[in-house]
Amino acid sequence: LDLSYNKIGNEGTRYLVSALTKNNVLENLWLKCIGITDIGFQYLVDCLKTNITLLELDLDYYEESMSSYIKKRLQIN
Repeated sequence: LDLSYNKIGNEGTRYLVSALTKNNVLENLWLKCIGITDIGFQYLVDCLKTNITLLELDLDYYEESMSSYIKKRLQIN
């Protein structure tokens, strides 16, 4: 699913994460430049603790440390 360049922001990310917690199909998610802050990243991190289906999460254009941390969570899953 490619949501890149859609300014969903933190609020949209919260709704997306709600759906991802029930996800058992989606494996790839692209979120380049969606207008999130640390709050949105935290929503994603919390979701990755339970989502075992998502294999690829593209967060290009965000601070490297944030995207690296989230990508590490994906490798654990």
